[in-house]
Amino acid sequence: PNPPLGAMWKAEGLFTAIFFVCDFEHLYLRLDPDEAFKSRTSDLRIECVLQAPRSSYRLMVSSASPDRYRLARRRDDGSWEDIGSWELIGWNHVLELALPFKEIQVGVSEQMQMSLLVYEHEMEIARYPRHQPAVVTVPGPEFGATVWRV
Repeated sequence: PNPPLGAMWKAEGLFTAIFFVCDFEHLYLRLDPDEAFKSRTSDLRIECVLQAPRSSYRLMVSSASPDRYRLARRRDDGSWEDIGSWELIGWNHVLELALPFKEIQVGVSEQMQMSLLVYEHEMEIARYPRHQPAVVTVPGPEFGATVWRV
């Protein structure tokens, strides 16, 4: 997850690894923070921005309430409508959460784009992937047959 350094920009080292995986019902996200992230005690917020086929969503985790994450949907006027909050799977040495696909209205074989943004004091300090969102396809019943070989 650490981008290369450049003459005009120094990369923030916040995670040693970022994992995401899907089953038929959930998107699972795991973030492994590095020592720089763990040493920050200030106002941190992690947002996972999801562009689904029918709408955009924002999943938010804040250091102010590290036991829950919130989900919001973008309205037609550009504002965000809060959908609800769920308990995190964990945020001790790693941050793990599970997002139900039904909450973001994504069906089997549909694709969505995903970006991870980190804010400190309301200022973006990191973005993963750096240039383009990751593309995630919701698996269907044939998923196991297409990825496993005996």
